[in-house]
Amino acid sequence: MRAFMWAGLVGAMACASEPQPLVIGNGGAETGTGDTGSAGEQDADRWPREYVAGPGSGAALLFQSGDAVARIGYVSEGTPLSIAGFPEAGHVPIRIMEGGMKVRALIAADRFTLRVQQRGKLGGTSVYVTPGDYVQFVGPGDDEGIFRVRAGARFGREGIELPTFEGIYPADRLAVTEPAPDESFEAGAPHSLPAGMEVPLYESPNGEVIATLPPAEPPMVVQVVQERGEWKAVRVGTGPYLVGYLNADLAPAEALEPAPQARPTAAPGEVPMRLRHDQERPLWRVRAGTWVRYAEEKVARLEADGWAREMSRNDAGVDVFVAVDDSVAIRGVVPQDALFEVAGAPAAPAQPAAPAQPAAGEPAPEGAPE
Repeated sequence: MRAFMWAGLVGAMACASEPQPLVIGNGGAETGTGDTGSAGEQDADRWPREYVAGPGSGAALLFQSGDAVARIGYVSEGTPLSIAGFPEAGHVPIRIMEGGMKVRALIAADRFTLRVQQRGKLGGTSVYVTPGDYVQFVGPGDDEGIFRVRAGARFGREGIELPTFEGIYPADRLAVTEPAPDESFEAGAPHSLPAGMEVPLYESPNGEVIATLPPAEPPMVVQVVQERGEWKAVRVGTGPYLVGYLNADLAPAEALEPAPQARPTAAPGEVPMRLRHDQERPLWRVRAGTWVRYAEEKVARLEADGWAREMSRNDAGVDVFVAVDDSVAIRGVVPQDALFEVAGAPAAPAQPAAPAQPAAGEPAPEGAPE
């Protein structure tokens, strides 16, 4: 599908006093360029307007200039998103309008998600989802009331990667709201896989292999929900799950803890999570109403006083990593007069431009803004 042209997005943003929504509908996209006619856009009225940022690590907020795409920011799981165009090349134009900083950017498509409201199996796959799980939205299905989505097993620990699968799911079972827990859902008995070996997961006893479960230390834990002789029906993950059959020897284990899904929130007056590292860099407050620019284009606007780590400065302004709260953090340039000192902290000299490390395990967005 053809995306809204980025020039239309940033052009509309640059001429407005604050980010303005771009509309999808009536078989076309409002881009300000007269570009309205791809096949995907004919289904525009079947696309939800609201989404949430799904789980993941790394800088998922992107800026495109010509053929180049730069990673400019982070967004926390559960942050509300609004669609601002159609996906292209693995990126989706979105806007973030809630919270302390409004943002217009691209987002990596695998973080463009909806929450499951009612449990079930993704049609055409071996993925089972329960209320609160995230699924990546791919597009409307062939039939009315059906969405195409993508998901795979999620774990409460890092370092385990399994394939994701695309299937279909009823649209009325997906939304942006966090649902109440499904009290009727019964977890299977936790068992660990054999240590140091790969274990194939089958779609049925002696059927096709769905995925190969890798060796891990400590060994992976699965839920056994039924036994048929040497075959065990299992759920893999903490939700979403892969479901299938194993014929390996399993040992009783402690149940896996689900990955936390709550959005992190710094207490009022606290430095946001992603700015607590790089303490050798100057820390500033940033005035509400400040625009953040990347490559001379407006990408964000602070709705409340925020915080910034200074990367460098020149006549064009100060290159900063900026956040108001824990939902979003952006790399960009702000005017020097938008910064003021943190109460009780001495003023620090500007540092030379270099990659930052905003949080453990999260490398800074690449490159300094031009």
